[in-house]
Amino acid sequence: MAEGRALAWVVSWLLLCRYHCVEVDEKSVAESAHKDLTIRRCLRLGLQPKAIHEKVLQNQRRRTQMRRASRRFLSSLKHLSFVQDCSEVQHPESTEAAPITQTEDLAGMPRVLSRQNLQERSKHLLLHLPPHPVFTLFARILEVNRPSMKERDIINFVRSVAERSGWWYRIDPQGNILIRKPGTELNHAQCICLQAHLDMVIAADSKEDIVDGVNAYVDRGWLRAKGTTLGADNGIGLATALSLLLDQSIQGPLEALFTVNEEAGMSGARNLQPNWMKSKILINLDSEEPNRITAGCAGSFAKRLTWIPEREETTTHIISTATAATSEAKLFNHLGIRISNLTGGHSGLMIHRNISSAIKGFGQCLSAVLRDVPARIVSLRGGDAQNSIPTSVSAVIALESEQDIESLQDVFHSTLELLRIKETGQVDEPMERTWTLDFDRKPQALDQRPLTLTATRKLVRALLQAPHGCYELSPEGHVESSVRS
Repeated sequence: MAEGRALAWVVSWLLLCRYHCVEVDEKSVAESAHKDLTIRRCLRLGLQPKAIHEKVLQNQRRRTQMRRASRRFLSSLKHLSFVQDCSEVQHPESTEAAPITQTEDLAGMPRVLSRQNLQERSKHLLLHLPPHPVFTLFARILEVNRPSMKERDIINFVRSVAERSGWWYRIDPQGNILIRKPGTELNHAQCICLQAHLDMVIAADSKEDIVDGVNAYVDRGWLRAKGTTLGADNGIGLATALSLLLDQSIQGPLEALFTVNEEAGMSGARNLQPNWMKSKILINLDSEEPNRITAGCAGSFAKRLTWIPEREETTTHIISTATAATSEAKLFNHLGIRISNLTGGHSGLMIHRNISSAIKGFGQCLSAVLRDVPARIVSLRGGDAQNSIPTSVSAVIALESEQDIESLQDVFHSTLELLRIKETGQVDEPMERTWTLDFDRKPQALDQRPLTLTATRKLVRALLQAPHGCYELSPEGHVESSVRS
C-alpha cells in the first residue's frame, strides 16, 4: 500500500513537473524560481499536486491582470504632461527631538481637553480592561496624538518613562529612541532588542475627533475607538516593549528601539545609525495575528506623479446663442461632493478582500457622469494614509446648469450603490447605513478655475486605469505583494 501511494505521488509530481516545464519555456527564469518556491511551500502545507498547480495558476492570473492594468495605466499617462515622472517619494528628515512644553496642534486645532481630563478618561477606560501593565501603558499612550512625522509628544512620553526608570537612552536626529536596560543576574546573556514604531495612522470622522488623543471604549470584549482609528498599530507594541522593560522578573539585558514615521515611508528605520544597537537578535512587535512568530521581512515604495492640468481661462463659461456675435458669460454652478465611511483597511493585509477604494469609486462615478454631462473638476482630494485603502474622497465639480447637477447626483447615487452591493453583497440595506454620499451647493474653492473638459476626461481616465489590488497571494492565503491607488 505504501509503495502504491509513493508511486502515485511520483506520477503526480511528474505531471506537475510537466506543467511546470511548459511554463518555464514561456516565462522568465525569475518567475520560474518563484514558482518553484510556491510549489515547495505548498508541499510543506501538505497540498495535493492538483491543488498546488491551481495555486500556481491563480498567482499567474493575478500577475497577468496586474501587468495589463499597469500597461493601461501607463498608456493613460501618455496623455498627461507630467512635471515629475514616477519619482520616488522623498520624506523630509526629522530634526533632533527636543523636549516641548506645549502640545503640537493637528490641522490647526488646539486641544479641547486638559491633561487632567485625559487622565480621568484613561482611568475610566482602565476600569473595563484587565489589570495588566500593558493595558495601563496603552491607556496612557492613547492620550497622546502621534501621527507620522509629528511624533514629538510620544517621544517625550517615552523619554519620561526612561528617565523615571533610570534607563540609558539616546534619541537620534530622526527622532528614533534607543533604550538600554542591563541585566541583573544574567548580565552575560545575549542582549535582545524589542522594536516598535511610535507613529500611527490618523483617520477620523472629523477634525474635532483627532485633537485629544484616542477616545477608546470596550465593546463586547473588544477595544474600539470613537470617531478615529485606535492606533493599536503600533501602540500596543510600544506598550508591550515598555512593560517588558519594567518587568523585574526578566534578568537578561534588553534593548528597545522605537522608530518614527513607519506609516509614511519608514524614514526612521531607513536612517538608523550603523552599529547603534548591541543586540544581535531583534523582535519586531508589529504583527496582526496572536500566538504567531513570523521570520521574514516586508517593504514598500511609493511613486508620486505631478501634473499641471489645463484650466479654463476664467471661472465663467460662454454660452453661445444663435450667432457668434451674441454670447453671454455665465458663472459655473459649483457642487461639492464627498464620499466617506467606506470600509477601508490595511492595504497590505486586506486589499484582497474586494474592499473598494474611495478614489477609484469616485473615478467610476464621474466617468459615468461624463457620458452625458459636461462636468469639470475644480479640486479633488482623497485618501487617508499611504498604507491604507482610501475611505473618503472630496471634490468640487463645475457644472453648466441646474439640470446637470440633478443628473450628476442621480448618477453618483446609482453608481455608488452598485459598488457597495458588489463589495458587501447586501442588496436590501440602504447605502446611508454603511457608505456616505454628501453634496454641498456652496462649496469652497469657488474662485478656482475648473479644469477644461478635456483635462477632466484625461484625469478620470487615469483614475480608472490606475492599478489597485492584490498582486500575489501566498499558499497560506496572505497577501505577498499588492498595489494601492
